Amino acid sequence: MTETGVEEMERLYSSWPTQLLRGYKAGLGTGDVGPGRTIVFCGMGGSGVTGDIVGAVIEEYGARAKVCKSHKPPAWLGPEDIVVGVSYSGNTIETIKCVKESLGRGARVAVVTSGGRLARLAVEEGLPLAEVASGFYPRTAMAEMVGAALGLLSNAYKLDEAMVMEAASRLKSFHRARARSIAERLAGASMVGVVACGPLGPAARRIRSELAENSKIVAREEVYPESGHNDIVSWQASTIEKPGFLMIYWTRDTWCTKLLSGLEPLYRQLGPLAVTILDSPSLLSALLEASLAGGLASVYLAGLRGVDPRDTSLISRYKESLERLEGSDG
Repeated sequence: MTETGVEEMERLYSSWPTQLLRGYKAGLGTGDVGPGRTIVFCGMGGSGVTGDIVGAVIEEYGARAKVCKSHKPPAWLGPEDIVVGVSYSGNTIETIKCVKESLGRGARVAVVTSGGRLARLAVEEGLPLAEVASGFYPRTAMAEMVGAALGLLSNAYKLDEAMVMEAASRLKSFHRARARSIAERLAGASMVGVVACGPLGPAARRIRSELAENSKIVAREEVYPESGHNDIVSWQASTIEKPGFLMIYWTRDTWCTKLLSGLEPLYRQLGPLAVTILDSPSLLSALLEASLAGGLASVYLAGLRGVDPRDTSLISRYKESLERLEGSDG
């Protein structure tokens, strides 16, 4: 019997515990990477969010991280820096260009991919290469890419393997009913705001993009405390008829928890509010658990909205236009 789009995506997201550990093992097997002055992650879409999450985690270990979601690395990049190029397909043009320019600047480069042109480039240049499993939609393979990037950097930054094991355990025990309740709460919304605070900013960005790709709904992220100085004002005269909101708490951050608690009544006045509370012991598990909740919720919301969560045909059209642009430049 053929799987529906919701069933297939649910199965793929639910493989995250296995993915995380498999990716971490693949990253460890590439040899020593780093340390460096700065770790720069080159990646787009779900691959770019991999950099957001891993960058946030390694900064807790004293590293300095930068995520480049473009075709050009930072102007200051040089031989003292490390670049991790992340592209699930291995054919992301912007990431390939970023990696090539980084090599030209003398930076030390490593690669996370399932194959494609980026893998071939890594082999040709003798770069550390963490190969992840193929056969996934890129956004459903994020846990494996996160694991691989952590494995690549593990020795240089003395990352705790127990942290990765704990995160995998948390993902394994995640109850899908939590994600279903989020989707049901947001089912009537015409737009969704993802509300988070401080260290959960990368998860808010991830969930916003999942709502766009899977649910085909306009979404925005509001990350406090910064959003309290700008984004929040837009609701004073909003023309959005049916906004809905997802608020993410992490109990380890008591200041953010108090801040969001104070904001709850405001958002409940604006529209339906779904709340998910994380008691994860590490930032890695909090970011991954929040991302899994949002990913599954976006898939279930797609089902409620009658759209196929697998369909990203507009992205394909963008990539086709990019290929034509490269051809005309070449």
